[in-house]
Amino acid sequence: MTQTSERSDPTGADAQGATAEAKDGPGAAPGLTTFYNEACPVCSAEINHYRDEADAAGAPLAWVDISTEGADLARHGVTQEMAYRRLYAVDEHDTLLVGLDAFIAIWRRLPKRRWHLLADAVSLPGVNPVMSWGYEHVAARAIYGWNKRRLAREARERRRPSGRTGLARRRAARVTGDGPGDG
Repeated sequence: MTQTSERSDPTGADAQGATAEAKDGPGAAPGLTTFYNEACPVCSAEINHYRDEADAAGAPLAWVDISTEGADLARHGVTQEMAYRRLYAVDEHDTLLVGLDAFIAIWRRLPKRRWHLLADAVSLPGVNPVMSWGYEHVAARAIYGWNKRRLAREARERRRPSGRTGLARRRAARVTGDGPGDG
């Protein structure tokens, strides 16, 4: 099932075509709050790139790391597990944006023209459904699954004494004479 935003216009434009970025201006209260997973290397790399560009231009964007901070998404019906599966953002009108719509909202608020062109391209009627499907069913699933496996592997490695596998521990015990029956 593909989730979409509650916004009727995912571009971030109002009826007159002005974006929230143009109305708010630098130094204004956040026009968009993005909820992302800093513990995911892919997610953090991408969002930190956007954050650097936004900060350099004074764009009114806020960023919430769902892996450490209490994300205020429950009021929108979003659980912590749902938040780990895809990107969420809340705009200045308290509208929840999900997946590709959240990316489009970020790109529209970034200062460089290339992001606006990307948002325009991805918003085209023939392109948007395909890109949304690709994000939901390919990219988001792959990144979530990879990150979940990575975290599970790291948790297993932390439980192992000195990071050795069972076979490596048995071999080391035989060499040092610390194994069972070596007494």
